[in-house]
Amino acid sequence: MKQTQKNAILYLRVSTEEQVDNYSLGTQEEVCRREMDRLGYIVTQVFREEGKSAKTITGRVELIRLLEYCRRHSKDVQAVVFYKTDRLSRQMTDYLVIKEKLSLMGIKLISATEPFDDSPMGKFIGNFYAGIAQLDNEMKSERARNGMHARFQSGLVCSGRAQLGYVRHEGHVFKDTKTWDKVKKAWDLMATGTMSIREMMNIMNDWGLRVSINQQEYLLRKQTVHRIFRSKFYTGILVSKRYNEEVRGQHEAMISKELFEKVQVILDGRHNKSSLVIRNKPNGNFPFRRLVKCGKCGYGFTSGWCNGHAKKFAYYWCYKSQLCRSRYVQAKFLHFDLDIILKKTKLSTLGREIIQILLEEEYGKRYSKIRLQRAKREQLIGKLTAMRTNLVQKHLSGLYTDEIFSEQNTLLSANIDRLKISTNITALKEYTLSVCKEYVDSRLDNIFVTYTNLAVDNQKAILSTIFPLGFVWQYPGLTYPKINPLFEV
Repeated sequence: MKQTQKNAILYLRVSTEEQVDNYSLGTQEEVCRREMDRLGYIVTQVFREEGKSAKTITGRVELIRLLEYCRRHSKDVQAVVFYKTDRLSRQMTDYLVIKEKLSLMGIKLISATEPFDDSPMGKFIGNFYAGIAQLDNEMKSERARNGMHARFQSGLVCSGRAQLGYVRHEGHVFKDTKTWDKVKKAWDLMATGTMSIREMMNIMNDWGLRVSINQQEYLLRKQTVHRIFRSKFYTGILVSKRYNEEVRGQHEAMISKELFEKVQVILDGRHNKSSLVIRNKPNGNFPFRRLVKCGKCGYGFTSGWCNGHAKKFAYYWCYKSQLCRSRYVQAKFLHFDLDIILKKTKLSTLGREIIQILLEEEYGKRYSKIRLQRAKREQLIGKLTAMRTNLVQKHLSGLYTDEIFSEQNTLLSANIDRLKISTNITALKEYTLSVCKEYVDSRLDNIFVTYTNLAVDNQKAILSTIFPLGFVWQYPGLTYPKINPLFEV
């Protein structure tokens, strides 16, 4: 009687970190072939999976190809062989699914190094090995998570690139001598409260500060700058959303807690204020788009670039130029006429009186609010200090353990320090009403200089305030139908 040939296919897998643990593809194949020779199987196909994890089936191309091959050649394959059960899967559920699919095709699983078969006890042992593989995988994951948590608690950065101004080397973060002073200067400038995030972005980009991603340098974006000024990392503190903890980092602090809190107050104040919604996105090359109207048809001007022989030229033109047959206007002519008007513009006597009255009212409101908030915080500091004194007394009398005392004392001290920082108004004393008046006068006495130093979106806002009906281009010449009575030309 002719003996039926038994065919087997090999599945070999190794992840990157397992290359050195006697799990190389060559070693696995040698052991599997030797076992197949002993059992009388002929190896017909070999599927090699390199650098793939067995935590899931997703992404394991060779395993998917193996299952598809078995489906198409189920009559020609009697067994699927692997070095160990964890080579096939490290998840019990995945192992059972694969085993069930192959079993329906009449194909059995064979481990070259683990003794189990199709008997009830053999199936139990096979499932036991699959469970051991999952347990080993989960224990490794738990050790990795605990190691990352311990590293974080020791004050070391666990993952990701270093913050701007720092450099990461061998798991530790050090100050970057190339960018440290510039980033620190940016914090000081932001703390003055005179710069917006967009303006800080432009300034920091002009200073040559860049974000490095995969060894490529990119300009700072507004969102990136905002994250920088919200990061406690620069005060020497590590914050983890995963563990919901804050710890003292081992890196050098760039700024003080006082400076950080001052910047947060500035950012929070701006966030809570309602702002004018500008429909058109600001464009530094065409700041007067929609502000200037056509003298022939009354429609607003749009803008764009026109190609010349050697370079591009900026132009404004009427939105309905095809109907009114108006000509394109070079941007430099319109800008020149506007500069002349702004140089002649100044506050009227009425405007100066009204602004002085509004300034005094606003200053009084804000100063009273700050003093009230300070009184409430000082009262709260007194209560927290009394609680801390009571805590110390109970600890000395033995009512609280060292652990409970340390935890509660740390929490109370942190709250007291935070309130003291926010209560400090020494900087406010420097800005008296007379100083504020001088500052406002210096800005409004020369409208043109003030306008030139503003960002594009603020430029449009001040033009709309002074000239509420905008401007009209008369081909040539720039005119304005109406001026705010607080100003005069």
